[in-house]
Amino acid sequence: MRFKMLLFLCAVLYYPACNHSYCDDHGLSFTLSTEKDSYYEEEEIAIKLVIENISAEDRGIEMQYLEPVERRCLFAGDFFRLIVEFRGSIIQGFTNHMPPEPKPLILPVLIKPGEKDVWEIPFTYYYYPLNLPGQFRVKLQYRGVTSNEVVFDVKESPGTPEDGSLNINPGFSQGRDYPYGWKVSDKRTVHDMENNLLVFNLDKNTAEGEGLWIYSLFFGIESPSELRLQVNMQSSAPEVIIFVEGWGLVKGRKRLVERNECFVTSGTDWEENSFDVIFKKPEVRWGRIKVFSYLNPGTVSFDRVSLSKK
Repeated sequence: MRFKMLLFLCAVLYYPACNHSYCDDHGLSFTLSTEKDSYYEEEEIAIKLVIENISAEDRGIEMQYLEPVERRCLFAGDFFRLIVEFRGSIIQGFTNHMPPEPKPLILPVLIKPGEKDVWEIPFTYYYYPLNLPGQFRVKLQYRGVTSNEVVFDVKESPGTPEDGSLNINPGFSQGRDYPYGWKVSDKRTVHDMENNLLVFNLDKNTAEGEGLWIYSLFFGIESPSELRLQVNMQSSAPEVIIFVEGWGLVKGRKRLVERNECFVTSGTDWEENSFDVIFKKPEVRWGRIKVFSYLNPGTVSFDRVSLSKK
C-alpha cells in the first residue's frame, strides 16, 4: 500500500498540469476533425483522430484497431468511446464494429515528445435505425477525458428507385462523382456516367485476396416475402456473387439475420441473370445488396442490379 501511494505521489509531482481541455493525465492530447461538414448518405465518413504527445517524455498508448492494421482504423466502443448525438439525442453505446467482422486487436504505440499519431475512425452510423437528414455531434472519450467536438450533417440520397425497384438507382444512370444509392469506397470501383455502368477493376492481388465489392444503401422490405433480382453484366474473367441481405434490429442496432447468395454467370458478352430471392424471417425490416467480385483479375461491368417485388 505504501509503495502504491509513493508511485502516485511521484506521478503527481512528475507530470505537470495539463492546460488543454482534452489532454489525458499522461500528456497526450486528442483532436478530431472531418473533411467536410456535410455528406450524402452514399459517402463513407471517416473521422480523423490526431494524438499528440505534448509532454517532455515518451508516452505509450494501446490502440484498439479494426483489421487490417495497415488501414489504421480505430475501434470505437471499449478503450475509446464515441459520444454521438443525432438530432439532439444521444445514441447509446455507439460502436463501429459489426459482427461477424474480426474482433478488434490491440497495437501498442509509442509517441515521442512533440510527435503525433494519426488514425481514422470509421463512422458507421447507418447500422443504427436513424431517419435522415440530420446533424451529428461527435466527441471521443478516452479514460474519462473528452476530445473536441466535430459537427456535420448527413443528407438523404438524391437518387430514386426505378421501374418498381426497391433499391435506388439500379441502372446506374443517376449520380455525380459516385452512383446514387450505392456506397463506393474503393477507387478500383468506377461509375461510368457516360455509359451508365458500374465497373470493377480487379488486379491479381485483389482478385486472389479479399476481392472487390460495393454495397447498396439500406432499403425497407417486408418479410416473409418473395423478390426478384435482375443482374445485367459482362466479365473479362472475374467471378461475381450478389448477396441480397435481410437485416433486423438487435439491441438497438441493425443486424444481419438472413442472406441470399446469387452466383452470377457471365462472359465477355452482356448477359442477363434473374434470381428468386426469398426472405422467411419476420424480423427482417431492411434489405441491402452486396455486389462482390473475386478469384480472377480483370474487368467487370454492370448496367443493372435491380431488386423488385415478384
